Amino acid sequence: MKLSRSTLTLAVLAVLAPCTPAMAQVFGSLANFDAVNDTGYTAHGFEIRIEDSSYDRSKIYSVFGLDRNFGVPPETVVRYGAPTITDLPGVGVTIRYAATFANGAWSKGTPTGPYANPGDSCWPFGNAAYNSGTLTCDHFGVATYGTPAKVSYDWLIDPTNSGVLTPKQAAIPAVAFAYVPPPAPLPGQPAVAPVVRAEIEAPKAEDDNRVFGDAYWVKILTKHQGGNVELLELVKDNGKVPDEAEAPEVEFEIFQAGGEVGKKLRELQLGAGDAGVVLRFDFYKYQGDFNAEGEAQCGLGKGRGRGEESGKGGGSPDECGGLGAYVGAQMVGFNAVQPPLAAPVPEPASVLLMTAGLGVLGWRARRQTRRA
Repeated sequence: MKLSRSTLTLAVLAVLAPCTPAMAQVFGSLANFDAVNDTGYTAHGFEIRIEDSSYDRSKIYSVFGLDRNFGVPPETVVRYGAPTITDLPGVGVTIRYAATFANGAWSKGTPTGPYANPGDSCWPFGNAAYNSGTLTCDHFGVATYGTPAKVSYDWLIDPTNSGVLTPKQAAIPAVAFAYVPPPAPLPGQPAVAPVVRAEIEAPKAEDDNRVFGDAYWVKILTKHQGGNVELLELVKDNGKVPDEAEAPEVEFEIFQAGGEVGKKLRELQLGAGDAGVVLRFDFYKYQGDFNAEGEAQCGLGKGRGRGEESGKGGGSPDECGGLGAYVGAQMVGFNAVQPPLAAPVPEPASVLLMTAGLGVLGWRARRQTRRA
């Protein structure tokens, strides 16, 4: 059968099409975070679960420890090596970091307990002691096209050493972004700036008999960006991530599920030169007073109602027993216009089809050359 050049071209384009990422959204959401294992058990992995039926691996363009270039193999920057991405049809997708179980023992583990130096990141280039295996924290991250409906983080534990990992909620919450484009300006009126909304929700109580979840202090720092942000830049020692020196006046707020402080919202206007924003959330355990129902009562009511856009925020840690144990930090970025920074890794079958299609084109070109 004789095939025309146009027919062959269309065939190869059809083969290549599945390797092109879907770009239904114009913005990108990125999250890198340090999480301290405060579960009370040694963890043998960590899972990021995206619950949104419109999401699969094609909408994930970067994962910490899988595809970012730090000058070393990417899987070596995470205790558990390269993660596994699994599609859950009709549900969403999971990103799972996990040790291996053999001969009754796990190959790797994250100890549980307090983290002594919250100023350092929990990965080899952020903490010299990381590879000793004694640190009680780890660093994970994912970048997606758009913002999924729900993202949750869980440590994976095996208290009975059965070889089966079960999830236990991590204290670090995911950040939900929303982009509010500017309305069309009215005649004679200046243009309105677009707005980026960043919201976090406190981890709910795992015990169904409790109304209020564990209480935390959170400090939220923000920084506008003149260009796009990459996942590998969202670590504490990077200049794109805000630090206390740039915003020393920012105060801690109480953060607890079940009450008026269970959510924190930041609305940030993008200026003419802004391509997006980066936020940093630092989390510490609250160790002040509680009422009979388990709701945090900072200073027995002192300073209530001083929170930023999110509503009531409580007093200061100094008034309420000081900062408790550090439980982690979330570094997130929002790119208002997000081009594909890296195409999703094609499945092996797609690679074979692509190679076959290119081979057909090459054969056709050589044949025409010989004829000429």
